[in-house]
Amino acid sequence: MAERCVTRVPFGPQHIVLPEPVHFDLRVEDEVVVEAGFRLGFAHRGIERAFQLRDMYSALFIAERICGICSSSHSNAISGVLEKLCGIEIPDNARYVRTLMAELDRIHSHLLILGHIGETMGFENLFMLTWRDREFVMDMLELLTGNRVNHGMNTIGGVRRRVTSAVLKQLGGMLDEFERRWPALAEVYTKDSGFIHRTRGVGIIPREVALAAGVVGPNARASGVDLDIRKKHYFAYGDLKFRPVRLDEPRGDVYDRVQVRVREVNESLRMVRELIGMVDENKPFAVEKGPRKLPEDECFFNVEAPRGELFYFARGNGTGKPARIKVRTPTLATLRAVIMILKGMEIQHVPLTVISIDPCICCTER
Repeated sequence: MAERCVTRVPFGPQHIVLPEPVHFDLRVEDEVVVEAGFRLGFAHRGIERAFQLRDMYSALFIAERICGICSSSHSNAISGVLEKLCGIEIPDNARYVRTLMAELDRIHSHLLILGHIGETMGFENLFMLTWRDREFVMDMLELLTGNRVNHGMNTIGGVRRRVTSAVLKQLGGMLDEFERRWPALAEVYTKDSGFIHRTRGVGIIPREVALAAGVVGPNARASGVDLDIRKKHYFAYGDLKFRPVRLDEPRGDVYDRVQVRVREVNESLRMVRELIGMVDENKPFAVEKGPRKLPEDECFFNVEAPRGELFYFARGNGTGKPARIKVRTPTLATLRAVIMILKGMEIQHVPLTVISIDPCICCTER
């Protein structure tokens, strides 16, 4: 009987297709993964401890630095949990602007990972065109908030910047230009035979695995799990004609994860158009006076970030500093699911499978 030859293949934390500091330890036999594990701990920043050392208004600026891609989602979530703790009702304009920021965040985040998937497959031109058009969305965020990445837009009780009708008109023009370009790109991701051949049937996360691992967001929806926190109608989602994305026959493979994100870009574009018409510059954007102390109580608030459910827990102790803020982000659960499906997979499919879940180690490590 021939002796087995198992080779150890490290994947990350430095890898050409994985710009995130996570290490996958793969054991491979005849090009097939027979054992897999992962290790984190390369980028821990102690941000949850930093929350306890700053006043609650500074905590908003710290939170949006957890991630450079979904910074609006972190800012919205911590604003929501602290306002809920203090019993503050924010003005309609603040709800609209926060939702607008969240959907623009979702579009540019999905475009980022779609382009990256194309690059991983060798579709360099698709990658460059997708990231070129993503710049329109980044410019829209800069016009709306004054910054491209860390927006500093939220405060406890509303938003810090008035959005004028001139800004809204300019946003509408930029949205027109992006919508003119996007269908051609979307067609490649949905109908190109080469793209379908490379992604269909690859990296399948079955629905049972997704549920067992606690997968959320677009990855869960691609596996047939009907979960979208926006259906809770927080902020302005109750005022919008929001339609969660559902696939007719989800298989949970790379192609389905791409399809969910393409359709979510379409849905977000429709909501952005709707929100631009809802903001009224003559109405308030924040409450007149924000709180100075957090009550001795605790609560949670969750939002649908681009990668899925983003959960914030906060506890007050009667001072201006939070006694505890706990954050749960989407990626860790999806990494667990990936480890569960890697066994038996050909090694050539591992990079594309990992990239297709849109991992964010900045969020995970904090």
